[in-house]
Amino acid sequence: MILDAGAFKITGDDKARFKVIQSPNLPTTIPVGGSIDIKVGFNASAGTALDPKAARLGIVSNDPDQPRVNVRLRGLATTG
Repeated sequence: MILDAGAFKITGDDKARFKVIQSPNLPTTIPVGGSIDIKVGFNASAGTALDPKAARLGIVSNDPDQPRVNVRLRGLATTG
């Protein structure tokens, strides 16, 4: 499976609170049975309502069966 530049996109109402902070250099190829690590950060700045925030990480590839996979993201803003 090939992931081209722009393969990762965060969408949803709270997308501004989430950010891909670590991923492989793109483009990259993932072999059959292989995997990659992606780190997503959550930022609840001062004044953020203390409730769950949600978004989706879309991953686009050349996979003919699943060219787009959406991963649900959820973060909880807290005090302190």
